[in-house]
Amino acid sequence: MKAKNKGRLARLDKAIHHRPLRRSAIDAALEQFRATGELPEQQRLADAVTRTVLDPGWDVAEETNPVLKHLRAAQVRVGITVQSVKPQTEEAKTHVEPSKVLRCLYGEAVWAPEPVRGIARKALAWHADGGDDVASPSFLADREMPRFGTVGFALLGYPDLLVVPPYEDQARRLFVRYGDLMQRKGPCNEDWERRFFDLSVEFYRHGKLPTDPVMRDIILGSVEIDALFEHKRGGNVAELMAALDAAARASGDERDAAIGQVVEVIRRTDVEIVGRIP
Repeated sequence: MKAKNKGRLARLDKAIHHRPLRRSAIDAALEQFRATGELPEQQRLADAVTRTVLDPGWDVAEETNPVLKHLRAAQVRVGITVQSVKPQTEEAKTHVEPSKVLRCLYGEAVWAPEPVRGIARKALAWHADGGDDVASPSFLADREMPRFGTVGFALLGYPDLLVVPPYEDQARRLFVRYGDLMQRKGPCNEDWERRFFDLSVEFYRHGKLPTDPVMRDIILGSVEIDALFEHKRGGNVAELMAALDAAARASGDERDAAIGQVVEVIRRTDVEIVGRIP
């Protein structure tokens, strides 16, 4: 294709991407979402649908504002939404304030990377199929934020669905310990998530753990959760689970030796890193 034609197509694609959404398209997608729990694949339209629920005073014309678009991308991490600056309508005045859980779930379903995005959408569809109005601002008003993991995972029953034989007791100990660690680590922002991922990959590839004891134990706990997922899929993780349990129970020099055993087992096995946001 000639460079001139490529340039024309690029300009056309850009114009289509920035073209304001029709209110009728948003309304139709919203009704589909209310009936089935399914959001549009087009991110801009899915964002408009969820924002209509979260903020009835929102104007579709604001959808093209690059500043608001950048701020909305933070929804998945901070659980907030950008409020309209327009005068409130009567509908907005009687609007039920959505919970942080709902805001986070919508953010995961629209903005998060896979597999978090797909899991959030499955959770919405599952609840809609069960009769819940997932397009109501009062949806999930009685739910609390999970101590760790994403909202979508929690709504689908995780981590409780990982409590299966023969690791029931070990899994319960892990979730209590991991929840405490996630509370101790402080705010979960983009920098922390990137550091966590990089250090996790470093551990899986080279057996190196950070010196920070909280981050070290979070990574070990994440490995144990990954092993539970692998067990759920039918994988053989008996040796790894035994090594991880021994490391969690040990202290002092014995713990260093137990962690070394975990590293040796990982080198001989192939446990998939689950793409989770801790």
